[in-house]
Formats: sequence, C-alpha cells, structure tokens
Amino acid sequence: MADRIALLACVFLVLLSAGAGVRAAIPLVETIDMFGSGDTADDTALWLHPTDPSKSIILGSNKTADPYGGIYGFALDGGRWDSTSSWGASNWFDQSKRINEVDLSYNFHTGTETWDIVAAANRNDDRIDFFRVLTSPAGDFTGLAAVGNLSTSVLGGDNPYGLTLFHSSSLDKHYALASSKNGMVAQWELGYSAGVVTGNKVWEAQVSTTEVEGMVADDVNEVIYISGENTSIYRYKTNGGVIQDAGRVTVDSVTGPHLTADIEGLTLYYGSDGAGYLIASSQGDGQFALYDRQFTEGSPNNHIVNFQVNENVGAGIDEVRSTDGIDVTNSNLGGQFSSGVFFVHDGYNTGHTISNIKLVSWADVADETTPNLIIDTTWNPRTVGQSPVPGDTNDDRIVNDLDYNNLVAQFGGPPGAESADFNDDNVVNLDDFAIQRGNFGFGVAPASAAAFGTSTPEPSTMTILAIGGLLALRRRR
Repeated sequence: MADRIALLACVFLVLLSAGAGVRAAIPLVETIDMFGSGDTADDTALWLHPTDPSKSIILGSNKTADPYGGIYGFALDGGRWDSTSSWGASNWFDQSKRINEVDLSYNFHTGTETWDIVAAANRNDDRIDFFRVLTSPAGDFTGLAAVGNLSTSVLGGDNPYGLTLFHSSSLDKHYALASSKNGMVAQWELGYSAGVVTGNKVWEAQVSTTEVEGMVADDVNEVIYISGENTSIYRYKTNGGVIQDAGRVTVDSVTGPHLTADIEGLTLYYGSDGAGYLIASSQGDGQFALYDRQFTEGSPNNHIVNFQVNENVGAGIDEVRSTDGIDVTNSNLGGQFSSGVFFVHDGYNTGHTISNIKLVSWADVADETTPNLIIDTTWNPRTVGQSPVPGDTNDDRIVNDLDYNNLVAQFGGPPGAESADFNDDNVVNLDDFAIQRGNFGFGVAPASAAAFGTSTPEPSTMTILAIGGLLALRRRR
C-alpha cells in the first residue's frame, strides 16, 4: 500500500510539473548570458533582415541597474550577433541604462530617408530612447545609432515600465505608447526634426489601478491591447491614430480561467487578411493564453488555447517560467525556424545565474490545438507604411504576372477593382503598360522568399509574348 501511495504521489508530481491538461511546446534555442545577475532579461524585439531572414537580429532588453543595463543584440543561434567580439559597443547598445522594454517599427519616414526605428523604455532617465538601425550596403545589421529621446515624466511613478510602437497603416503615422507602475498610459505621435525623432502627446489615461507593462498595437486592424498586471487585458479602438476611451473592451481577466496574475507581455502573430493571434504571458501559472486576432466589434477576442514551454531534455534547455516579455514572428527565418518563432523571456533560467530568452518554433506552438493554428509565412511586417510599387495592382508589394493579367483584362477601358490605371487618367492604356513594364519583377516579396527558394517572379513566356504584342501594336500606331 505504501508503495502504491508513493507511486501515485510521483505520478501527481509529474502531472503537476508538466501542467496537466495544458498543451506544451519546447524551446530549440536559448540566448547566451548577458551581463548582470538575477532576472535581468525582459523584453525582445526581432529586427527582420530585408532580404535574408536568417540574418535577422534579436534585440533583448536588460533591466538591471548600472552598469549592465541596455539593449543586447543576439543572432538566431542565441549567440552574440557580432560573434567576433565580447559584449561591447558593437552588440550592446544604450549601455548602463535600465531598459525594461524594447520595440521596433519599419518605414519611419524622415523626408529624405526611411528608417527602421527601435524604441527602448529607459527607466534610468524617465524617457523613451530612439535608435535607427544601421545596415551595410547588403542590408546586413551593423548596429544602432541614437536618434533622440522623449520624456515620459508625465506618467509619474516608476516609468516607462511598459512600451510599444504603433504604426497606423491607414495614415502611415508612427506612435509610441508608454506606461508606469501606477497604471497610467500615454500616447505620443512621432515626428522628425533636425536628425532626431520627436513626439507630441495625443492621449493619456489611467488604464488600470495596478501596474501596466504588457502592451501591443495591431498596425493593420489599428487597435491597441493594454493589460493591467492584476486585472485584465483591454482592447482600445483608435480614431485618426489616437486611442479612444469610449468603446474599450475587456478581452479577458485574471478572474477567469485563462489568466493568472501577473498578466505580463503581449504580442501579436500576424497572418494574411487579418488572421492571426493575440498572445499573453500568464506569469502566475507559467502559461501563455492565445486569442483570435479577429474579433466582433464590441465583443472580446475569442480564447483559443493555453500552452506552456517545457524543458527540451535533448538540447539541455530548461523549461520557461516567470515570463515577462514575449514576441513572435510569422516569418520564415530558415532552418528549424522556417515556420516562424515564438520568443519568450525565462525569468528562472534554471542552472544559470541570469535570466535569458528562449526560441520556440511556431510550428510547435501551432500543433498544440485542434484544428492546428495557422502557419502563414507570407505576411511581411516591412510592408506596413511602405510606398506602393508602381505597376502593382493587388497590393502584394511586388509586380509580377498577376498584375500583368489585371492590366490585360482592363486594357483599353476604365480601371477595375484591382486598378491598373497607374497614372490616374481613368483609362488603362500603353502608358500604364510602360509604367508596369519598368517595374516588372521589383518590389518586396514575403521576407522569406529571397533566401529560401521562392525567387522574385519573372515574366512567363506567355507574358513576354503578350508584351511583345502590345509593343508591336504601339509601333503600328
């Protein structure tokens, strides 16, 4: 009898440690140690390489006090992005600043240039620090350059605690949101002047009675998600890019079955046509709650599944617990991450003296529900706010056979729904054909295409013959 009780006790402990009834994924990679000790890591942002996603860079925040705080740069194998150097100026940025959160946005227009910008929540100086991503002629990451800062003292208390960037796709305007430990959140519209990023405060509110850290913006649906650590996840609409207090929707709360305080990091998995997922770190039980990105106006996002990240025994990578920041990408980063990556802060990092970031294949997460979650590597975050490519009729940011077929179908008449009238003269003719021909094969394909076997489409044989026919027609005229 005693043996049986002992056996049952062991089974109970195994089930408890595995989170009985909760789906589980495993990490494939973990980052090396930053400087400092204890739970110093926190948030993560992925910089997506414009043409070779395998060269993308992980930017991780270090929230420790002087002298080890800052933004650390990692490669996708978990090592320093600059493997030729120890932690230093080439791969450790905003040094000695207590950086709680980090975020990134593409296509920030200065008037003469277009930047990828990084924002960091600097708790040393009560401000948001801004950087532009520096690249080589080949587009490879070479570092970050400081391009201004924005005071967040209006928030009061310990700030900025939470941070997110919002790029309104309809307005092509950039915004920054920051929060404090007293539950205040403010929004600034970003601008540019004399070489630096500037900000004009357009909204502020007491969002929660508890600390607010988790925030994420849906750039396409133009809604903002903000969480009170001991209360709820809230969804806000925007109007003209500005958050609206009216119509706030409670997505989920710690009083329900899916979230256990603290609610920490929030992130969004983007798919095509508005599909995707909102993911929240349920820190109290070491789980991640996943919701449908699509929603009915006035109603909460539907909860789909909870999952956790367990130990990868074969790779010697420990389980993930006490998570703050999370991030996710749908992009094909190559190799074991060809289906995308879920990035997760591990506050314990068992066996080490400092916390770190774990990388989980999105395919592993997607398999944790029935039917499986979507795996969609076609949506490219770099297309938000990107200038359209002349000759592109279907807004996929590349000029190819599909666009030529639309032009042929509309040739000689008024433009159709996917307009081939590129010079806005209300008729599709040889002038529009000349514009399209000049840009054929150009544009931004899904970021995975250039490096992993989906080459930029070339004109088919039939297209070339048809182009020749149109040119002949033009010569006869």
